[in-house]
Amino acid sequence: MSFWKLFTKDRQDELPKIQLGRFSESYKQESQNKAWDQSIADFEQEQYEKSILSVLEYMMNEERNNIVINQSNGNEIKASLIQGSIKLTLEINKEQFLSYTTLAHVTDPSVGMLRRLLEQNYAFQYGRYFIDENGNLGLIFDCKLEESNPYRIFYGLKEIAIHADQLDDSLIAEFEGLRELHPELKFPLTDQERNAKKSYFFSESRRVAAVESLGSLKMDRFPGAYSYLYLSTLYKFDFFLIPEGQIMKKIQIAQAEYHSEQTNDVGKKVKLLKQVIVDFSNFDESAFEQELYQVNSTFALTKPNTKENLQKFIQSEIQSMEWYVSNNHLEVCECICSYVGGYILFHFSLKEYSIDLLTMLYQITDSEFFNTVGIHTKWWKQNDIDKGIFESEIKEILSHVQQSELNVNLKQLDWTNRIQFLRSFLHFISLYLE
Repeated sequence: MSFWKLFTKDRQDELPKIQLGRFSESYKQESQNKAWDQSIADFEQEQYEKSILSVLEYMMNEERNNIVINQSNGNEIKASLIQGSIKLTLEINKEQFLSYTTLAHVTDPSVGMLRRLLEQNYAFQYGRYFIDENGNLGLIFDCKLEESNPYRIFYGLKEIAIHADQLDDSLIAEFEGLRELHPELKFPLTDQERNAKKSYFFSESRRVAAVESLGSLKMDRFPGAYSYLYLSTLYKFDFFLIPEGQIMKKIQIAQAEYHSEQTNDVGKKVKLLKQVIVDFSNFDESAFEQELYQVNSTFALTKPNTKENLQKFIQSEIQSMEWYVSNNHLEVCECICSYVGGYILFHFSLKEYSIDLLTMLYQITDSEFFNTVGIHTKWWKQNDIDKGIFESEIKEILSHVQQSELNVNLKQLDWTNRIQFLRSFLHFISLYLE
């Protein structure tokens, strides 16, 4: 999500516009939901072209200008859809629906690259790779018009759009025989934001890579403590920096392998996480800068979840803090809090106010990053929280939630010390998260 609201709301003169977090499609306007219902009705009445146009209306974000529809005549419709650094072309005629995008120009089709693409073809449910007559590598999804039900169109477009956006940068970085095709879809960061994010990435990865003990806890005896340190760091990189290409790919793979149930060897998993952090600390700085840019998107990588599941996850992690609190391992406790927020933001589509609350948590655990990028919140003063202003901020955020202001109980926040406060704030967030 391009997360701007918290840092621009009523404070345009004080705070810079800094892009944070993954794109989320959790919020749809009423007109968009009606468009989806209309697409189903049109399909059932065999009005296939109208049905597809309604699906596109459902996905359209006017602020982002992510979809453009050009209806040249009654027999053919053409449109384009933006997903990150790629553009999908859509063509609809009386017989079929066709969508495709090009990822890169192939100057040297290596055997390794072709094998990789062939293997990935089997994983697709809707799309497939192609190389056109001009030597451009791309992804295509098509179907007969009578088979173009709204769900097929939506998930088919989502599949090839997300895969194409993830692959273009990483393939170009990995294989020398590929050249970028759509640099115009990338918007550069300001010098301040780029330099601040670069400074944070390298200073934090080097700091974490150098950690040899968490208090008296050694990694060989307490690998779980270090898993919180490394995972929370990776999730922060994803949310704060929104990296593309190799860094994004490494974060996705590292956290997925850790959470995989294929092995229960926590010690081995933690060592692999640490190696990723070490690799980041030695990452080429010029290559890193190439992976920082802004884009428009139509589809989110995150998925919806139930409020109940999110609450169970948070409460479980709060319980896991008990031993560390009792034994005064406060650094691990902060890592757990940061991990909880990062895990949720990385995996799940949330409503905007939920993202606001989790970002407030990050502003506490990682205030240095926000100061570096020029975000100085009113309630954070001299490394401490102004209770009155902080609680006013929460009330402002939750005032936009229907009926929520009637149930906000800020007395549950425990201001005894920093760790007690973070735990109580996590519990508070769990009550409203969705």
